[in-house]
Amino acid sequence: MKRHIIITLILLGLACLDASAQWYLFPNRRKSRKDTSAVTTVIIPEESIQDSAEVADQFVLDIPSTIRVCLSMPFSSGSTAQQSNFMDFYSGALLAVRSLGNSGLEINLGVFDSSSGAGKVRESDLQESDVIIGPVSSADILSTLGACPEEKFIVSPLDQRTAALVQEHNIIQAASTSEAQVDELVAWIMEDRDANGGTFTVVKEKGADPGENNRYLLEKLKESGVVCDTISYGILEGMKALSSFQSLPETALCRRFIIVSDNEAFVGDAVRNIAMLKFMGRNVSAYGPSKIKSYESLEQEDLHKIDMKITASYNVDYSSAEVKNFILTYRSLFQAEPNAYAFSGYDVVYYFVKICSEYGRNWPEKIGEFQWKGLQEDFRFEASGCGSINKATRRITYNSDYSISVH
Repeated sequence: MKRHIIITLILLGLACLDASAQWYLFPNRRKSRKDTSAVTTVIIPEESIQDSAEVADQFVLDIPSTIRVCLSMPFSSGSTAQQSNFMDFYSGALLAVRSLGNSGLEINLGVFDSSSGAGKVRESDLQESDVIIGPVSSADILSTLGACPEEKFIVSPLDQRTAALVQEHNIIQAASTSEAQVDELVAWIMEDRDANGGTFTVVKEKGADPGENNRYLLEKLKESGVVCDTISYGILEGMKALSSFQSLPETALCRRFIIVSDNEAFVGDAVRNIAMLKFMGRNVSAYGPSKIKSYESLEQEDLHKIDMKITASYNVDYSSAEVKNFILTYRSLFQAEPNAYAFSGYDVVYYFVKICSEYGRNWPEKIGEFQWKGLQEDFRFEASGCGSINKATRRITYNSDYSISVH
């Protein structure tokens, strides 16, 4: 509670900064006023923006002078930790508005509590908004869609599971899905195979359900045509498993292991065995699950020894000048360290306000052409049914010199 009070006082001070931006700090507390925004309308010939001359429609560059953003989140529901995470997202969003305002954009940010009856976003708010971000859950998004004008799109900012709604609804999935991570990892494996060759070996836990994501990984590997040996053993066989790794034929080129498991104990054992091969002079490397970033029991040194490669929907490069500046600003204003939710709030709001400033109110039609790299996550959208899904992921390599590359 103390931290929220501090945040509120600081945010009130932000309004005095020299930035041509406006925002509302508390859900549903704003004065009604007439829309006095000037609008510039430009008709671009269809042949200049479409591959097919047969399409008769024209894209309308309808850019408002003030970009109206609706941010809806369950600020007062769930556990205290969840509420804190949504406040962190909100804090990051405010810094995005501040940054864009300082660049010359005029932004009207309306904030609503999707868990509060009185604070929920209204149909009139949705009608006036140029960008609608949130709510978070599938149920709340579907409820909001019922009041949303049919030409508007709702941005799902955090929950990967809402991707299932995109096919039949005007939803833009901002959080990159686990399937996108797998697709990128398989693409990376194929690139390494074609550029540098080598032999591939799948390592999986015997008798365990690999889970939906790992089943998808195995399917994509099969479809890709990558030929793989297989090592399968149980976690209780860990002491004997090294012999299975040692018995693999030595090759002139690198042997590349693909760890297909989300079990932290098993992944850790597989990493140790592969690192032992490296210690014995074998030329090896590995690909692993994105969850490796959060596994606390793994020896970081082993990850670097085997040049571990993973893909992730989000990752912060703390050596980046932009990231350092964000952290210093966040600390100064909120007296706290930014977490993943704060970075996400900044990236999501920045991207969608920016695309609206470039393409106007019809920005959803151009979302497939507008790619952007954020502080924590990237945005590269592909059309899917009625909406679009973010397919961008980051490639992370644990280098042998103990550095980490993010690309």
